[in-house]
Amino acid sequence: MNIIELNQEIQSKGAKWVASENPISALDETTKKRLLGVIEPAGYVRPVKTDVKASVKLPASIDWRNHMGQNYVTDVKNQEVCGSCVAFGTLAAMESRIAIENNMLLNLSEGDAFFCSSHGANCEGWWPYTAFEANQSRGIIQEVLFPYQLPPVCINVPNRSDNAFSYANINANVVGLTASKNYLANNGPIAAVMQVFSDFQYYSSGIYTQTSNDYQGLHCICVVGYCDDSSVSGGGYWICKNSWGTNWGMSGYFNIAYGQCMIDDNEKVGVSGIVSPSTIYTNWIKNLSWNGNYFPGTDGLSEIYADTNPVLCPDGKIITGFAFYQKGNRIAPMIQCADSDGSNYSWIDNPAWNNDYFPGEQGLSEIYADTNKVFCPLGKIIKGVAFYKKGNRIAPKILCSNPDGSNSDWVVNDDWNDNYFPPTNGLSEIYADSNHLISNNQLVGLGFYEKGNRIAPMILSAHIS
Repeated sequence: MNIIELNQEIQSKGAKWVASENPISALDETTKKRLLGVIEPAGYVRPVKTDVKASVKLPASIDWRNHMGQNYVTDVKNQEVCGSCVAFGTLAAMESRIAIENNMLLNLSEGDAFFCSSHGANCEGWWPYTAFEANQSRGIIQEVLFPYQLPPVCINVPNRSDNAFSYANINANVVGLTASKNYLANNGPIAAVMQVFSDFQYYSSGIYTQTSNDYQGLHCICVVGYCDDSSVSGGGYWICKNSWGTNWGMSGYFNIAYGQCMIDDNEKVGVSGIVSPSTIYTNWIKNLSWNGNYFPGTDGLSEIYADTNPVLCPDGKIITGFAFYQKGNRIAPMIQCADSDGSNYSWIDNPAWNNDYFPGEQGLSEIYADTNKVFCPLGKIIKGVAFYKKGNRIAPKILCSNPDGSNSDWVVNDDWNDNYFPPTNGLSEIYADSNHLISNNQLVGLGFYEKGNRIAPMILSAHIS
C-alpha cells in the first residue's frame, strides 16, 4: 500500500486520521493476518442491539488512563507474531479492573491465560467471552511468574493456583453505543472485537474511520475510554489500547469513531469481583539511572572477582533494597535492611575478606552473567543474598525464610539455558552497575539484567497477607 496515496484517500474522504509506515505495516500480508486472532464460536449469532437511554446522564468523555487524576491502565504490550490478541485484550480489561478494585497496577500473564488454559500452547485464535470463561475457575497468574514468550509454551509454575487472580463475574452482552459507554463510565475498560482492514495497520494518529475495503480479519482490543465529539462521524470515538507494541499508533493506542468496523455490533466483555491471592507481586524493579555509579572505571570486569560471602539482615529486619559495590577487586552484594514497616533502615555489607570468590586467578573475563531469576517459595521473603558460581556464570542465590525469620533456606535457580550475557567473550567488557534498588515491600525475588554494557540487579517485592 502506497502511504502517500493512502493519506490522500483519507483526506479526500474527510477522515480525521493520519497513516504512516510502522513495524506492523512493514510485515508481509500473511504475517499481518496472523496477528488477528479472533475466531467466532461455531453457531455464533451476533446479538441484537437493545440500546436504551442511560438511567443517568453519562459524562461526555472517560479515559481510564487519567481518571480523576489516577491511571488505571497497564502499559501497552506486544503480542508479536501470534494470534493471541484475545489474551491481550481480555487481560488488559482485567488488569484495569484489578487496579480499580484493589488500587494496584499489575501485569497478568498472557502466556498463562492463552497457552496453559483449555486454548492450548498454540497461536490459533480465540473468542473473548470463551477466554474469560475458560480462565474464571483456574485464575490467571502474574506476568512476573510467567513472562509471555514465543514459540508458544506452557510453563509449570510452582504453587500456580495459590498465585492466581480470579473474578466472580463475567460481564457480557454489552452491545451498542449507550450500553458500552455506560459500562465504561461505571465499571472500567472492556474487551472488544473489531474488523480490521488493511489501512488500519498503517494508523498513526487521529480518529480512525475505514477507508479501505481490503478486509483482513477480526481483532481483539481493549476500550479504555470514549469521547463524544459531534464533529466526528458517529458523534464521537472510542479510546483503545492495542497489543502491537508502542511503535504502532499513538504509543500503542488508537481512537476509532463510534460504529466503525462493527466495534459496536459485537459484544464487549469485562469482569468484576476480583479475587486476589494472598501474595501479590509487584512488577520487577530496576534502577534505570545512567550515571557514574559503576566500576571499574575502565577496562570492564576483567580484573574484578565475584565475592561469594553472603550478606544477611539481622533478626527482626527485612530486606528492602539491593545493590552491587566494589570490594577491593571484587564485585559484592549489599542490602538495605529495615523494620517490617520499612522504618529504621540501613545498608549492610559483609566485609569478610577470604577465599570465597571466583574464579581463582583470571578474574571475571571468562564468567558470564546468568539472568535466570530466583524466587522465594510462596509466603517466604528474602533474608539474605549472595553470588555463586554456576558453571562459567555468576548467578544470584537468596536466603528465604518466613516473614518472622524462621525456617530459612538458600534458594537458587538451576535452569541452564540462554538466559545469560554477553553471548561471547564473557564479562571482560561488562561493568558492574551500583545504583541502589529500593522497595517499600518485602523482597521475594532477585535477578541480573543487561543494562547497556553493565551487569545490574533487579528485585521483586510482594504484598503478603
